[in-house]
Amino acid sequence: MFNAFYFNSTNARGIYNSNKIMRATPSIDVVTGTNFYEFLRDNVVDSFDGFTLSGLNTNKNQQFTASGTLSGTSGQAGWYRTGNASSFVALDAEL
Repeated sequence: MFNAFYFNSTNARGIYNSNKIMRATPSIDVVTGTNFYEFLRDNVVDSFDGFTLSGLNTNKNQQFTASGTLSGTSGQAGWYRTGNASSFVALDAEL
């Protein structure tokens, strides 16, 4: 889906830059479930349940924080991907 990094040992974050400026600050629409998403880093796959928007969330950039149990090394980078056919993530910026 996009690049991410471990902010600390239990918190993975990724910044998504929208191709277009949205008319409003978006909210997130996400289907959650046990191990629906994955964070790949350093030849390891960390599974987690969903996302929240946190910190940086504007009409152009969004910060996605993984929700669920994660354990890794602060500063390690990788990327988010879906891990289940029912996974779904969307941004909604309706006025």
